[in-house]
Amino acid sequence: MECHLKKESGNDEAKPLEKSESLKASAVLIAEVVLKIPVFRYFDYTVPEKLLNVITIGHMVRVPFSGRFGVVGFVVGLREATVEDSTRKLKQIRDFVDAAPLEEGIMELSAWMAERYVCPQGMVLDAITPAPVKRSSVRRAVSSSVVRLMDNEAFSVLLQSIPQAHRARRRLAEVLMSDESQSVDCAVSNASVARSALQWFVEKGVIEIRHEKISRYNPPLPSDESSDIPLPTPHQARALETIRGALDEGLHRVFLIHGITGSGKTEVYLQSISMVLARGRNALVLVPEIALTPQMIRGFRRRFGDLVAVLHSHLSDGERMDEWDRLRTGEARIAVGARSAVFAPLPNLGLIIVDEEHENSYKQARTPAYNAKDVARFRISRDQGLLILGSATPSVEDYHASINGEFELIALPDRVGGKPLPPVRMVDMREEFKAGNYSLFSRVLKASIERELGRGGKVILLLNRRGHSSYVFCRNCGEPIRCQHCDVTMKYHLNSKLLKCHYCDCQRTSPRQCPACNSQFIKYFGAGTQKVVSEAEKLFGNAGILRMDADTTGTKEAHDRILQAFENGPYGILVGTQMVAKGLDIHKVSLVGILSGDLALNLPDFRAGERTFQLVTQVAGRAGRGEMAGEVILQTYQPENPVLMAASNHDFNVFYDMELPQRERHFLPPFSSLVRLVFSGSDEPSTRELSFKLFRALNEAMDAHWKEASRGGGECFGNGSCSPPKVKFIGPEEAPVARIREKYRWHLLVAIDDLGFFSDLLRNVMSSSREFSDTSRITIDVEPQNLL
Repeated sequence: MECHLKKESGNDEAKPLEKSESLKASAVLIAEVVLKIPVFRYFDYTVPEKLLNVITIGHMVRVPFSGRFGVVGFVVGLREATVEDSTRKLKQIRDFVDAAPLEEGIMELSAWMAERYVCPQGMVLDAITPAPVKRSSVRRAVSSSVVRLMDNEAFSVLLQSIPQAHRARRRLAEVLMSDESQSVDCAVSNASVARSALQWFVEKGVIEIRHEKISRYNPPLPSDESSDIPLPTPHQARALETIRGALDEGLHRVFLIHGITGSGKTEVYLQSISMVLARGRNALVLVPEIALTPQMIRGFRRRFGDLVAVLHSHLSDGERMDEWDRLRTGEARIAVGARSAVFAPLPNLGLIIVDEEHENSYKQARTPAYNAKDVARFRISRDQGLLILGSATPSVEDYHASINGEFELIALPDRVGGKPLPPVRMVDMREEFKAGNYSLFSRVLKASIERELGRGGKVILLLNRRGHSSYVFCRNCGEPIRCQHCDVTMKYHLNSKLLKCHYCDCQRTSPRQCPACNSQFIKYFGAGTQKVVSEAEKLFGNAGILRMDADTTGTKEAHDRILQAFENGPYGILVGTQMVAKGLDIHKVSLVGILSGDLALNLPDFRAGERTFQLVTQVAGRAGRGEMAGEVILQTYQPENPVLMAASNHDFNVFYDMELPQRERHFLPPFSSLVRLVFSGSDEPSTRELSFKLFRALNEAMDAHWKEASRGGGECFGNGSCSPPKVKFIGPEEAPVARIREKYRWHLLVAIDDLGFFSDLLRNVMSSSREFSDTSRITIDVEPQNLL
């Protein structure tokens, strides 16, 4: 069952125009354009004469649409006009948004994503293209006049010959001598002379003036300290030999590197990239946003210099534009970035690396809800390159694929230098409570912090919840303070003294009396990172305490400032959310304290156990990476929980063997594919009814298709079988978070063993009704990572 883009109207027999074909001067050219709107169709526009000889598939254009001018669209097809077209009142393309079209590979990728994620191609292309490229107001990198010394020795001799009376010329000479390459504006400004003063030096042949492009993202290259390439460990050497052999074969392959924390996965990445560059191909490295630390970027730039372009959310529009252009022109050959960097304009890709591949941040929450891992796999397969997935705690689905032979497993079971993994000590907080200790810190953790600080170590404390108090409620009537727009409690933030909703960002002052019963007995319960800092300052105030969470890292370079201060400054304790669990390699960290290891265990999500295991294992791996031995204290109210027991032993295989049978029993990934449909609306009854309408329509479409296939009159299914795929519906039912931003929410989960069939069926059903195609009310999430 296939579903293709529909056209607005016209002759279905119209012949597409191939790229190699030239257009007759008298012919009218029709461009098929997709827009960022929730319809599975393209729209026909005529091409103006000024664009006839330059327009091609992939161009971003401005077109009139629905009474608006300058709507951004993407050309997905070109053809000569037919007789029927002459009877239609077609509108004309206004102009290009960007003179450079999207490359052919990106256009193919967008078509694949539209199919897989059941999303209109125009919305996919809009997501793929960076915002600065779509906005003509963001200018490209500017050229600047740069002055360079031609010969240092000759310049020194010339400087000595300049008479003392020529003060301005001597000042300029000294400024030029201080920096071999600098902008003309800086040189003349620092010397307090006119630009014409440079001409004397040009005529003497000791300087030259060039026009060079100045990038707005231009961090200094790291010093060459520790730039020597380390000798690989035996396991690293075997991994690199396997990767080298795969590159020599020139075929698409997928590797899963399962390496414990501190096993040297990053060095394997770096040396693999070197091999790819030596073969004349390019590389892309994806890292979760929270792990994309300046420390990691410095490591790549130290090895590869200006060949590295960085793409992440903290860059300004201008900086992102410049990095995008450096990749597009070939000036940079390695892209390092977060989720959206998977769309970087890198031709001839030989390698894509997905670090911390288990991270759910690779999944985009909004439409199109793509997973960067899946996109990376499609993209690298097209270029016949290698995909490397790396993690100390791989996802159950990807580890299962490697066990079954779909991926190739590479193990790095030892830490570099033979260092042991830190022992994990579990503390039963129920016993602490019985002993009269009501603090966030168990007696064992408090004593361990004091000991490590005393011997010059550093401490990381994890609590994966920001704010001060997790909820506020009335002790008289028991009613919590809820967000007025969402069905969740509000969190108290001490610094601002405000209650905040972490779903819609609404905030309000903390009430003096209960809104429900007017009682003044308001109590603050639970803890977040702010409360941890507050209590730690009372106990260890002289240690110096830093906090790293979404509230402290919102500004540019905030991550770097905090981590540099912790690593090199007079700070002994870093408190944080999951941000402190990944990408940190600070050798003085000798103790990790996990304040509430069971915080996420009971969430209504089948991956709750897996994510708890991953978080505990990852943050534990921050300890003992240097000369000082490491230790981990895991506080919990469930010390007998098998997930925590496996994590405390750093034993992934025990966790995997325990988790897999439960997934199979309940027909969950990797034994099925999941699709989640989320329905939202300002009216709860109509939202509920919409969910049941689509549920019934899907069942009816399935029944009709199966009956047709059983009679031999229809197509077989995507799995190649003419017997129906196994399918399981869960819902429709109210979503666990039933209201967000004043929108009521219902959802429907579909587990199926033939995702291609169901995606086509869903697309056809949604295209059949304007009510179903409204993406403001129905969100499609293929292989969801969040079920709340």
